Amino acid sequence: MSPETERPLEWEAQQLEKARKAAADTRDREQKVLKRQQSGDWEQAQKEKAQQAADARASREQKYLQQARDAAAKDRKIEDKSDQ
Repeated sequence: MSPETERPLEWEAQQLEKARKAAADTRDREQKVLKRQQSGDWEQAQKEKAQQAADARASREQKYLQQARDAAAKDRKIEDKSDQ
């Protein structure tokens, strides 16, 4: 092959290599974006779980406070009857 015919083949090979690298870079960027989006879903799920746990704690706390109020009211009623 003469040098004139080798140059276009060399140039074509370089262009092909550049295209492959660009495709690989694009694929890597897409994977990073997908990973971030998935981690965002995980983060949202964790926030929802934490909110549910906080709500459950608050509900239990209210229940225990109501039970304490009811018990205190019953003790007062019993004491009132025994004082008479």
